[in-house]
Amino acid sequence: KKHTFTTDLRYDRNGVHFYGTDDTSDIIRDSLKQIFSGFSFSSSYYNHYRNKKDIAYRFDLDFYTLSDLLDNRENNIALNFFGKKRQENNDLIHLKVFVDQHFYKGMNIQDRTFVTLNPDYTIRNGKWNIKVGGKLSFENDSLFIHPDLNLSFAVFKKMLTYYAGWTGRNDPNSFKQLSDINPFLGSDLILKSSNIEHRYTGIRGTIKDEVYYDLSYSRKLINNLPFFINDSLTMNREFAVVYDSDATITNVHFELGYNLLDKLKLFMEFDQDKYVLDTLDRPWHTPTSKLSLGMHYNIQNKIYISAEGFYIGKTFAEVDGAEESLPEHVDLNFAINYKYLENLSFFFNIYNIFGSQYLRWYNYPSYGLKVMGGLAVSF
Repeated sequence: KKHTFTTDLRYDRNGVHFYGTDDTSDIIRDSLKQIFSGFSFSSSYYNHYRNKKDIAYRFDLDFYTLSDLLDNRENNIALNFFGKKRQENNDLIHLKVFVDQHFYKGMNIQDRTFVTLNPDYTIRNGKWNIKVGGKLSFENDSLFIHPDLNLSFAVFKKMLTYYAGWTGRNDPNSFKQLSDINPFLGSDLILKSSNIEHRYTGIRGTIKDEVYYDLSYSRKLINNLPFFINDSLTMNREFAVVYDSDATITNVHFELGYNLLDKLKLFMEFDQDKYVLDTLDRPWHTPTSKLSLGMHYNIQNKIYISAEGFYIGKTFAEVDGAEESLPEHVDLNFAINYKYLENLSFFFNIYNIFGSQYLRWYNYPSYGLKVMGGLAVSF
């Protein structure tokens, strides 16, 4: 088998309600409904890597259309190419090409085309790897240039590796991206792409192939970083998108995990962020501290048990021009899946076990304890 062709069709329909208000006296009930309807298509064609010239390639074609009850609509089509060539000395040459066309219509109409060329060359020498590359990104008539550099050095076999890098990208901030984060968006949206420069350094390693760790420090410079604020014109039920023109985010990241023969997995991740903003007072509705703990247990490849807990630090909201504080919260989830047949399984999930009605978005308390069960069939 030399080549593989895959395709996927999908339809999604997700509903929410604009329940984030205390004053319902003049509200028509149907106006609180919000439904996102989306159709997507994706297809891939790629060769299998080991050939005479050691060349691998892949073509991806993706399309989606997304609409809601506020007359927001977005169409996207993307064509991507990935190429890899292994040299005789084991070095690697990569070429990535991305063409991405977005059309959005709400109260505003925007037609944006993104093109990115990303070549790089990786020198591999057993103990260390050096990647040297760059990215040319076009958005309509604008040009953005980013480096694509990475260094990794095995200080002590697998136990300790030092790494550092400098890269960047142009993020479209599409309607789909933003509504996936916050489904309570309004229709008066202006979509702006974020130009991101990312520098990072850290250490990682594994101990006896069972324990792994990663400790890193990074700094991002971002133009047009999006945040969400309550829209006073809708009695704060809907959210508007605002952008900080020149933001700096410094991040400390630590993760630690244990993996026993793919039977038992334990993990912990912690992130601490610091925002320095230019035009906004706060990183609205964005936590600066996050901690997650989890466990996955596999019983004879038939029963899968998982538990995950999250701590989200305090956030801030802008409401009618004033600052509001949203308290920190803890969330705990549990899931069990029983694989009855190769294509038939049963699941039972419990979300927010503590039942806390925390505020991810101002005036929108979570639903508390949620239990869900069912079966999954694959063909």
